[in-house]
Amino acid sequence: GLFFPESAYTATNPLPEQGILAPLSLSNAVLPLLFALMVMFSGELFAASSTYSIGADFSPLAKKASMKNAVLIAVTLLWLATNPPAWTAWNEDPSSGTDIIALLMALHATVALTFVVRPSRTIESRLLHGERRSLALVAMFGCSALLMMISAGLLLDTTDVFATTAGANLYGFWACTVVLGAMLLAQFMPTLGFDAAPRPEAWWLRSMALFMPMAIMAFSPMNVYILPGVWLALAWSLVLPWLVEADVRSPSTGFVVAPLIGTTIGALLIPLLASHALLPALVLALPALAVALFGMLVHKPSATI
Repeated sequence: GLFFPESAYTATNPLPEQGILAPLSLSNAVLPLLFALMVMFSGELFAASSTYSIGADFSPLAKKASMKNAVLIAVTLLWLATNPPAWTAWNEDPSSGTDIIALLMALHATVALTFVVRPSRTIESRLLHGERRSLALVAMFGCSALLMMISAGLLLDTTDVFATTAGANLYGFWACTVVLGAMLLAQFMPTLGFDAAPRPEAWWLRSMALFMPMAIMAFSPMNVYILPGVWLALAWSLVLPWLVEADVRSPSTGFVVAPLIGTTIGALLIPLLASHALLPALVLALPALAVALFGMLVHKPSATI
């Protein structure tokens, strides 16, 4: 005690039972992983859908990429349904730009390429010369405008960002007008020589529906709310040419048209039943895309004249 007094030593205390920093959640790694996989596989599908070559057959590549994308779409939506921190934080303030916006951009591109842009090459190659072809294009544009504006207005009205319904509708109108304007301007592309697709006007319309929502989402995260309407418009763009053009047989009412109308109405009505309706609207837009895709793939056209 003389040379080593007890008072010279710090009293011993129990070691801390918890770490200073909380362990990182695994969901922080899920978001960049899903984003990277969707970008990679969607890139394959876009290359296969935009390349027209007699000597190269990209069908096997497109088929494999489509199956991988379908799995990624399901996994992404299921992950969002678990309310991960990134998704919950963005729902609390949808006007803030977060990493979830980049994921939704990739999800939109993956859905559009898998369900519409790539399959349209096969579906529209069976169309004939196109009696009332211009009328079909007008119908596609008009239907796209109607579905996008109704869906965007209803979804934006469920958020707390806008004080009035008129403000939500006005913002939705502005966002949809940008996409629709790009669709119209892109109709000049076939006259400039970019006309290798079976229906180049329709292909460019769908391409703008693919790219422009992502472009305006980069300017404002609130533009995410136009995605369900864009998906519904893309679904109808596969079916309308077969309904309007006179030299091909129309698709089955009971197998294609009626289910497509029903799924479209269901996706449009979901904002009236839920407060945070974006994810349910995205999920309910997928059946409409599936009905249009598989219905037109099995449809057997025949000339009526």
